[in-house]
Amino acid sequence: MAEESKKNTEFENFVEHQKKAFEEAGKALEALIPPDFMTHSKAAFKESIEGFRVLVNATLDTISAEIDKTREKTDSTASKKKVDVE
Repeated sequence: MAEESKKNTEFENFVEHQKKAFEEAGKALEALIPPDFMTHSKAAFKESIEGFRVLVNATLDTISAEIDKTREKTDSTASKKKVDVE
């Protein structure tokens, strides 16, 4: 049991070191990127998200309008009764 616990601890230490290495590699790459690039990249990302938001909202509005039209047609024909003609 103690040996298994030691292996878990060693693996946890390994994982922790890998996390730190990944964070430091990210910081190194970030240091290579000019600040203006970061600023414009963030702005471009926000604009992209806003564009998708507008697209999704327009799609939802269209779907909602079509559902309303379908309901109106269903409501207007629901009150009609079939009449037998002799």
